[in-house]
Amino acid sequence: MLSNINLPIDLQRILEKLIDIPNNLRSATSKYLDESDTVNVHGEQSMQLDLFANELVKEALFDLEFIHSIASEEEDELIKMNDDGKYLVCFDPLDGSSLISTNQAVGMVFAVYDNDKVFDSPLKDSLVMSFYFHIGKNNSLLINYNDNVTHLEYLDNEFHIKDVDTILELAKNIAPGNLKLLSSNSAYKDYLLSRLDNGLKLRYFACLISDVHFILSKAGGIFIYLNDDKYIDGKLRLLYEVAPVSHILCSLNAKSINHYGQNILDLVPTNIHQNSSLVIGSSVEVDLFAELVLNVKK
Repeated sequence: MLSNINLPIDLQRILEKLIDIPNNLRSATSKYLDESDTVNVHGEQSMQLDLFANELVKEALFDLEFIHSIASEEEDELIKMNDDGKYLVCFDPLDGSSLISTNQAVGMVFAVYDNDKVFDSPLKDSLVMSFYFHIGKNNSLLINYNDNVTHLEYLDNEFHIKDVDTILELAKNIAPGNLKLLSSNSAYKDYLLSRLDNGLKLRYFACLISDVHFILSKAGGIFIYLNDDKYIDGKLRLLYEVAPVSHILCSLNAKSINHYGQNILDLVPTNIHQNSSLVIGSSVEVDLFAELVLNVKK
């Protein structure tokens, strides 16, 4: 099926190496439900399944000669692979792992960067390909290459191409993360209550990939995760969470900004584990949020 997608051969090989990992994670879930003894670079306790997924991805990518380095949420430093490689591959090997024991959907998210540009150029210029796996009842794979988004769904032991809808300008659903902010951020609280009063439905999965996939599946909505006093720049990871989902949805007419109102894909990263806030989804709703909560007019 991947051969039917218009991708350069090296990017196709990356996907081919990774495409079976979601099913491998499904079969291993019962063995790795507990927390590990490892705390990642962000100060979070890793689940055993996080570390297992991380090893599967590293092993899959290890022998690809065109990859210069890889960076993972579960690794403190860059892992150098090939001096002559042209890509930096950044990934969160398992998003939402704490939800596994409740049988909820989880995700894996990847960004492939031009290694020579990633810290010198806006994300929109250094990102070569973004993709995520949504691992639920049926596994889905969303890929953006060259502003063309492809949706594959795993049915009957193989992936099938599905239609992808443009994200509508008006939102019908809202996924508000970091709700503890409501006690200290009156503008956020007023916005949320007002939008719910105006008919938006509350849909929050506590897994970035699930929340983003819901917006894509419903062709609209808004996901919000603001910064706070503990995470002054935001809690999400710019290079391997925020950037790839922004790259995918913004190619479908969505909008993606941080708490300063800056477009995510205009940012120039400064380090591998840089944090970020995120407001993403239907463009009119994102603009409304920026004006009412962030005091930024778009």
